[in-house]
Formats: sequence, structure tokens, C-alpha cells
Amino acid sequence: AALVVDLNDIDFGNLVQCTYNKVDTVVTITNIGDEFIVMKELNGIGDFFANPTIKNDTLLPNENYNLTIGSTSKKLGQLIGNFNIPWESENGFIDTLRFYSKAFIDVPRFEILEDTLDFGQLSGCEEFIIDSVTFVNKGLFELKLEDSDFIKGLTIVNKPVVVPPGDTVVVYLKYSSNSPGKINQKNNFKVIPGCGFQDNFFVKAEILGGGYTVSMTDTLDFGHFYACDIVNKTLYLDINLKDKETTDNISVA
Repeated sequence: AALVVDLNDIDFGNLVQCTYNKVDTVVTITNIGDEFIVMKELNGIGDFFANPTIKNDTLLPNENYNLTIGSTSKKLGQLIGNFNIPWESENGFIDTLRFYSKAFIDVPRFEILEDTLDFGQLSGCEEFIIDSVTFVNKGLFELKLEDSDFIKGLTIVNKPVVVPPGDTVVVYLKYSSNSPGKINQKNNFKVIPGCGFQDNFFVKAEILGGGYTVSMTDTLDFGHFYACDIVNKTLYLDINLKDKETTDNISVA
């Protein structure tokens, strides 16, 4: 007489606490002997469940019994199930069928190495500034970074950003002319899955004012002349710098 199971070691792998609700699989128990067998009970399920409940169930020779093994536990850390099914054959042979299950539940774990990202000042002659932060995935799960929770006008340049477990990725960010004129606040990536954990970094940036306004103070009138004549006139321009003084050289053509 003999009782066997098709899966001796069930590994549900690493599970994200905030996204998984249930894991399960079906194991098949088979009577491979030539006597009927009575399965007494199932015990040692630990953090898992088993359905249906075994209680003095009889298996005829070559008969199968399907059993669903799974878990809905949200407990962080290792989940263990040591399944034991004592059984007895019709001739009184006694033995125990044993198999195992496990899973590990955790949350995403990550870090942004820079406390502050300072873009500096964006001049009126520039469309954008690009700078970067370093994202470290310290957990067990692949993470995707999005900029949907960013300050308006701040975007990820090298998206999509997908960070495997244990990897470090440099994320390039762009501060552009349509961004707020001045930023001095915390910012964070939208991390998928994130489970609510955030690691903020401070962002500083500013769009400079300035620029020039040019106005003519006179009208040029060259009068009547021929193609062979050389005529000179002077045009006076008032050039005013908006918002601040300048030492720039300005050419007007």
C-alpha cells in the first residue's frame, strides 16, 4: 500500500503584501497500491489553508484526491506549511503522507540617495534643464517609476524606468520652461507597486526673469538719393533690461 502526492514542495515565491489577496494551487494525492486507504486527517497546515477538509476519507486503488492548498495571510515574513496526512490501509499498514508549502510576504523597499535635487536657474534662452537622482531598489520585487505624482512640469526623461530587485538606476529629470517659475518643495516618484511607502527628495529650481525690450526713439528718413550716393543716418534705440541690470553686449541688426 502506498499514498503519494504530485507536489512535495510547494513554493508560492515572494508576494507583495499590498497587492496579493490569495495564492493557491491544486495537489493530487493518489493511491498507487492495490488496497483501499483511509486518510485520517490533515494537520500541520500552518499559515495555509486546505480544501476540502480530510476526515477519514477513503481512496480506492489508483484513485486520485484533489486538494487545494493556498494562503490569504498578510503576515510579513516567511509562511510555512508542513502538511501531514496519517493513513491506514485495509490490511492495517499505517504511514503518514508529508508535503510542504512556503511563501514569503514583503513590501517594496527602496531609497533615493540624494536628499536634494537642485536644478539651479533656467534662463530665458533655455528650454529645459536636465538633472538626475539615484534610485536603489533594496527589496524583492521589480519596481516601476512614474512621474504622475510629480510637481507640474517636472518629468522623467528616460522613462519607462523599471528597476529589478537589488539594482540601482539613475533617473533623469527635466525642469522646463512650462514648469512653475520657482520650486522649493518635496517631490516623490509614483512607485508601482509601492504599498504606500515613499522616499521624498527636495527639489529646487527657478526660471529667471529678465530679457530685453527694444524701442525706437526716431524714424529714419533718407530723403531722395541715387544708387551711387552714400547716405548715413543715425537711429537711436532705447534698450532696457527687464527686472535686472546687465553687462551683456547686445547686437542689433
